[in-house]
Amino acid sequence: MLFTFGKDTVVKNIARIVVTRFGQRKLKSLSDFEPLMKDFLSAHQPNCPVNFEGNLISAGKREGFLNGSFKVSRIDDLFQESIIGSMYTSSEIKSYADKIYKALDKIKDLDSEIASIFKVYVNEIAIQKSGYTKDGKRSLGGTSSKSIGKIWFAPRHSFSLSDYIELVAHELTHNLIFVDELNYGHFEYNNMGEEEYFAKSAILNKNRPMDKVFHSIVVAAEILQWRENLLANLPNATVHPESSKIRSSILESIKSIYANPKAFSLMKDRPKVILERIHNMITNRNNTRSLCS
Repeated sequence: MLFTFGKDTVVKNIARIVVTRFGQRKLKSLSDFEPLMKDFLSAHQPNCPVNFEGNLISAGKREGFLNGSFKVSRIDDLFQESIIGSMYTSSEIKSYADKIYKALDKIKDLDSEIASIFKVYVNEIAIQKSGYTKDGKRSLGGTSSKSIGKIWFAPRHSFSLSDYIELVAHELTHNLIFVDELNYGHFEYNNMGEEEYFAKSAILNKNRPMDKVFHSIVVAAEILQWRENLLANLPNATVHPESSKIRSSILESIKSIYANPKAFSLMKDRPKVILERIHNMITNRNNTRSLCS
C-alpha cells in the first residue's frame, strides 16, 4: 500500500478513522495520530489489549500474551492458534529485539516518513517461537485482522538486517490492508471459506480463501517495491523469494482470481482497483525489461 498507492493514502486512511470517531482534529505531525489510533483500536477490538507502554517489543514480558491477542481469530486458514509456539529464552528475546530495533532504525535512515507511519500503525511486536503447520513447516510470524496494530515475529539466528527489514515490510503491509478495508470494505465474506471460491496465493502458491490471496498479492507487490526503492544497496534478503519469482507468482495469482468467477464475485470495488494497479505495475515493468534486454 505504501508504494502501490503512496504514503498519502495510508495516512488518509488513518485520518479518516480519527475524524469519524473523534471529530475534526488539528494534527501537526504523524506522531499526533499515534494516541488517537491506539484509542480507536481499544474500542474497535476490545479483546485485544492495546500496548500503551513505551516499549514497542514487550511480548517477552508476559507468558501467553500472543495467544491471548490472537485467540479470537485464526492467523490464516492453514493453521490455528497452535502455530504459535513456546517462548524464546530471555537472552534470545533480547538478541532478536535488538536486531528488530536495528532494522527499524535502518528504515528510519532510509525513509523517515515510512518509519513514522509504522509507529502509527503498529503498537506492539511479539517475539515468540513458531509451532508447526499441518504440512510440517514453521512460520516466520504473522498478523490478524482481529489484532490490528500487533505483529508476531518468530526469528531465526541466521536472519540478516535485510531479512528483518523485509519481515517488517511484510507485516506492516498486512496492517495497512486491514485499515484500508475498515475504510472502504474489501469483500463479501459469506462464502469465503468455501473451496470453490478459492484462488492461488502469491506467497504460498496454493489455493486459499480470497482475502488471504488478496493480502498475498499486495504484500508480494510491496516487497518488490521496498527492494527497488529502499533496499537496492543492501544485501539480498532470504525470507522471500527472489524478485523475478515474486513477479511471476503475482501474475499467476491475479490470473487465478479472474479465472474463477466465484472468487472474483467476493471482491468489492476497492480490491479490484488495487489488483488492477498492481497488475499494471508488474506488466509495465516486465515490458520495460524486455525492451531493454
